[in-house]
Amino acid sequence: MTSIKGNLIVSENENLENLNGLKNLTFIGKSLNIIENDSLRSLSTLNNVTSIGGRINVTNNASMIYQNELDKLSSANEEEIESVKEDIVIKKNVKNASDDKKWEFGAEVGFASVKLKRANSGFDLFDGESVVIKRSSKNGFRVSGIVKHNIDGRFQFIGGLGFVKVKETARKKTTDSKGGFFSPTVRTTINEDIIQNYTLIEIPVYLRCHLFGQHRAASDNFNIFFDLGASYKMPLTNESSFTKTESISTRTSGFSLFGPSTNPTTTTNSSYDSGDLELQSRLNGYFAFGFLVGKRTSITFSYTGMNTQGIQAKSIKHKTNLNSVSVAVFF
Repeated sequence: MTSIKGNLIVSENENLENLNGLKNLTFIGKSLNIIENDSLRSLSTLNNVTSIGGRINVTNNASMIYQNELDKLSSANEEEIESVKEDIVIKKNVKNASDDKKWEFGAEVGFASVKLKRANSGFDLFDGESVVIKRSSKNGFRVSGIVKHNIDGRFQFIGGLGFVKVKETARKKTTDSKGGFFSPTVRTTINEDIIQNYTLIEIPVYLRCHLFGQHRAASDNFNIFFDLGASYKMPLTNESSFTKTESISTRTSGFSLFGPSTNPTTTTNSSYDSGDLELQSRLNGYFAFGFLVGKRTSITFSYTGMNTQGIQAKSIKHKTNLNSVSVAVFF
């Protein structure tokens, strides 16, 4: 194919990497429109075009290296294209040759907090259990260095190394009732006061996916992304502890099918325990979402888990969410 009488429109093809099928094209009767092709990096196959009846519009191609390819087109406009009857529009192809780097380095700072989860692996979760938590969280902080490997215009692989300081005081009440109409009712009530106060080293590693392709909406300061990976945490300081009171009440119904009824009776047994908690160094899942603010700055809302255990009382185990809001800048 050497000529097109109408418009040539190449639009919204996120996996299109080249225009090799148009390398013999010399004539476009109306307009040339190359718009929103995330993976398209080159216009060199259009260098044989000598006449365009309408306008040239090259816009929002996230991977376009305009200092190379669009300069070739501009050069062709001056020396080889004989006529363009309307405007030439080249805009929002924001990726420079200088931006085409596989590796980038940056820094991240933000606020962090921990929240004790309702479910507790040390307790029975069935038979009418209810959990109430009253918490007092103190916002902490996180600061880290990060490195990014650019896979393509949509995906990046990111890793970091940083410090996190968090604290929370929580009171957790767990009530569990078991029994039936004809059997004794056993009611277990556990009250725990938990203090979590950690300074951590955190090593997150995750894959980032941009919803629109990286830099597509950078000029509009809004390009959503999602992160999915794992986070390893190791404590530097630990001032965490717990106190636990457990009360077990057994109540007989007093009802009998084969004899006279008796008065209901209740017996109660209580126990008390306390000690220090320690953070278990292990991998946890990592999830985040956020958006770009300009080309190299992002705001991220992240979530990961932590696991704590009693130092002396190994049966005491808790799961905690580590949440943060941070700003990252790549240089």
